Amino acid sequence: MSFTQKYNITQNILLKKALPLPRKLSDYPYLMNKLLAFVLNLNNRLYTHLLFWLAYYILRVSAYLERYPNTPQVQFFELFAKVIAVYINLYILMPYLLKKKKNLLYGLSFLLNLAICGVIQTEVVRQMMRSGIYDQSEYVLYSAHKTSSIVFTIFTVVAYATIIKVLKEAYQNQQVNQQINQERLENELKFLKSQINPHFLFNALNNLYSLILMQSNKAKDVVLKLSDLLSYMLYETNQQLVSLAKDVEYLQGFIELEKLRFGDELTVETHFEGDLTHTYLPPMLLITLVENAFKHSIGDEDTLVHIRISLNCTHQQLVFEVENSLPPAPAHQAEDNLADGSKKRGIGLRNVQRRLELLYPHKHTLEIHPTKNTYLVKMSVDLSH
Repeated sequence: MSFTQKYNITQNILLKKALPLPRKLSDYPYLMNKLLAFVLNLNNRLYTHLLFWLAYYILRVSAYLERYPNTPQVQFFELFAKVIAVYINLYILMPYLLKKKKNLLYGLSFLLNLAICGVIQTEVVRQMMRSGIYDQSEYVLYSAHKTSSIVFTIFTVVAYATIIKVLKEAYQNQQVNQQINQERLENELKFLKSQINPHFLFNALNNLYSLILMQSNKAKDVVLKLSDLLSYMLYETNQQLVSLAKDVEYLQGFIELEKLRFGDELTVETHFEGDLTHTYLPPMLLITLVENAFKHSIGDEDTLVHIRISLNCTHQQLVFEVENSLPPAPAHQAEDNLADGSKKRGIGLRNVQRRLELLYPHKHTLEIHPTKNTYLVKMSVDLSH
């Protein structure tokens, strides 16, 4: 992923205030969270770098102020070599060598960077000694002790800056990946939901076509019922969650539509219990199971169809059962009524299973119990979160 793409995604996350903080940090005061968001905002890069160097400078001055009278001036001039070493490592060596897996070349270049900046700082010290800021009697330039001390000091600040850089990029990459995964899941959910409408329309129009061929007076009633159902599909299903009462009303309308088609050959037993008005669910999650029941019930014209639908919603736990009778069928067709794992499972049950996995991970069950005469589907969803 390019820097521009990562920049745009990170900025979108920050602007939407969708920057989730780690749990440990979320317990810190509000100021800590604001500081983290400020540091991670790419627009504030200049200010965060200045803040880093200011903090480092203050720490160095406070550490040596009581021992050396000219500490503020000395630490200020010594910053130049350290700044050069840090930014050569961050913006040249790491992106062009380390990230391209040229580890040996990176290691040699890193040591060379420390050596060159060590020489630069030694020469800065020489100039400070000439100007009287440094006490000339205290140090011998390019001695083993002085050189190792300078190089180690430069290495320390480079290490600090590198660790901060790595942690910051790792955290930003994590947020970018989470955002990408979230968008992928949302697109998949939209696709799954879009499959419901064509699936329903295909069945409904087939039913209407059959009634028209039979010149049945029920055809006009079917058109009216279908109009009501389409109105719900157009104006309600765009929401992420709808009242369970609305979805049940849609469910009852669909059942009435099927009763017009089947007539006396169909008996439907329904039972709805719980607080449907104040319980919310993704739209049209239940209808697919009911459609599946009618699909499996269809036999010849003389087949009696019995369907039992039960919905129980109490204590944020939803249990939805749909059981239908099965017409006599050859043994080789029984595979269509088997549970998970069958390659011949229809798009409806696969759709429901996938939507549940995306919407309620580890908080749902979908059980399918086929027998010789019945086909039972039981869906349980934990709505507490």
